[in-house]
Amino acid sequence: MEEDGDDTMVTTPPPTETMKVTEEVEANMEEISNLLGNVNTTPASTSKSSLRAGKLSGADTFKDVTPMSDKSDEEDDVVVKLPEIKPDPRRPQQESQVIWRDSEEERALGLINDQLQVVETQVFGAGVTENMAMESMGSINVENLTAIIDVDTGNRPPVKRMFLVSGWGREDPDVAAAIEKIGSGELLDPGVSKFDDTVTHMMTTKVSRSEKMLGSVAAGKWVLHPAYITGSVDAGRWLDEEEYEWGREANSLITDKEGMDWKLASAARKWRIEAGGAFDGMKFILHMPEQKQGSFSRLIKAGKGEILSAKAPYSGNTGATHLLTETKYMVGAQVDYVSLAKQGIPVLKPIYLNDFLISDQPPDLERFLLDVYKPHWESIKKRNRICTDTPTSASKKTKSVFGHV
Repeated sequence: MEEDGDDTMVTTPPPTETMKVTEEVEANMEEISNLLGNVNTTPASTSKSSLRAGKLSGADTFKDVTPMSDKSDEEDDVVVKLPEIKPDPRRPQQESQVIWRDSEEERALGLINDQLQVVETQVFGAGVTENMAMESMGSINVENLTAIIDVDTGNRPPVKRMFLVSGWGREDPDVAAAIEKIGSGELLDPGVSKFDDTVTHMMTTKVSRSEKMLGSVAAGKWVLHPAYITGSVDAGRWLDEEEYEWGREANSLITDKEGMDWKLASAARKWRIEAGGAFDGMKFILHMPEQKQGSFSRLIKAGKGEILSAKAPYSGNTGATHLLTETKYMVGAQVDYVSLAKQGIPVLKPIYLNDFLISDQPPDLERFLLDVYKPHWESIKKRNRICTDTPTSASKKTKSVFGHV
């Protein structure tokens, strides 16, 4: 209450909610005015700054606080639109926030956020990424899936083809010229008759039992017709190999399906598709002079087989699965046939390798056993037939002794 000159008592009404809100707005405007004063005294920056208004709770927000669009980079004047006051007596009003940020500061904050996201991905990424991938699959258009895969494949570096030729003549396609035109390839020395384990594409004019051919079959390499080179040159790129594969029945490159050529060609396709090598898991002893071992050793290694360095008489546990030799190398040799038989190691003629490559099923070992070894093998076979009479152990015993094929 106040007292005037006439000693009359005047009562001042208490402030209303509207008056309280007005006072708060006036306080906010004074704060904004102070900030604008600071802007005018701030040195010009190389980057344009902005004055942004933070949100109030509920419906009480600043509608627009934007920089003048026609101002130059050196000016930082702003236009501030006053808020529309809609007081709600049911809840207290919150103070507005006016935040000043430099554009350089915003870029720095953006970099920090990116780094934090990387850290979160590294910590939680394994499970989250998998879940996200599974969820995303539901939204992928299946018809476009092939196109997506093709695009990804197209970005991969091309496979370098390593060509090996057999039976090549002057009238046959020039492989070196094709590689020079198309690229991504190399011609291995055509003058060398030995198999080269770096080969990826065996080019041959005729399927034969040469070392190059047998090595390519055992290793599961492409064995192709010369037309593959001609077609690729005409197309300006390396074509799909299957259309020119000797052992593919649909190609009709070999008409006689009972002959040795077809058996060898189809075996090449078989081992290529199965992959891993024809002799994978097999361990050989080569009982022959060292100078005779070369071609057999390269063939076995091409098929991912292993050559052991065991020495005669091969008593005890050698770790071998097969022993390859010829009768002439066994004359006068001290070999422990009994121990080999007990270990379940067949003593075979080297031709076994050829039949193993071209057979749909492992060939009968007894067809390739050396005559001098057969009695020992038959004795162990008969003994194990008796020992494995019970159903529970018959399969296991038979496989351990006679299943190394």
